[in-house]
Amino acid sequence: MSESHGSYSLTGSRMNPFKRIDAVVEAFRELPDQRLLVLGDGPDLPKIRALAGPNVELLGHVSDAEVRRRMQGASAFVHAATEDFGIAMGEAQACGTPVVALGAGGACEIVRDAAHAPAPTGVLFDEPSPAGVRRGVERFLALREQFDPATCRENALRFSEQRFREELLEQVEIARRDFAAGVRTT
Repeated sequence: MSESHGSYSLTGSRMNPFKRIDAVVEAFRELPDQRLLVLGDGPDLPKIRALAGPNVELLGHVSDAEVRRRMQGASAFVHAATEDFGIAMGEAQACGTPVVALGAGGACEIVRDAAHAPAPTGVLFDEPSPAGVRRGVERFLALREQFDPATCRENALRFSEQRFREELLEQVEIARRDFAAGVRTT
């Protein structure tokens, strides 16, 4: 099955209550013209299945390659949980996909919100409820022309392994020089 880029939104994670997949699925039930694909499985799967409307497709557990393919083809990745970081949001950005997320935790570090950033990479919403998610998705749809896949990917590179290594080595070198010069940092 061939799908055009941006013909669906995507969400996914381990289906535990705190991941709030239920809020995303309920929000899309109120957005019947918007298609949602849901990746993952877990204890909340029966509840999620019962909430899903005809515009929601549950794909279950998929391979890493399939996750990447679906993220690259999505118009947005939707995330309603508070995460310390939120690797899936970073992965979506690395795939060039804007993120619609709860404005808490790691999302505030990962997503450059359209209301506050000159080169936005997504939209942050204010509450992890179906109404909050729906408002976030509606705002994204109204602003979708502002989001550039290259900008999203560039944003994700801030969290790359290469950057981490380079900056860690830089800090180690600074500490080594300070130590050799007798500089105390405590």
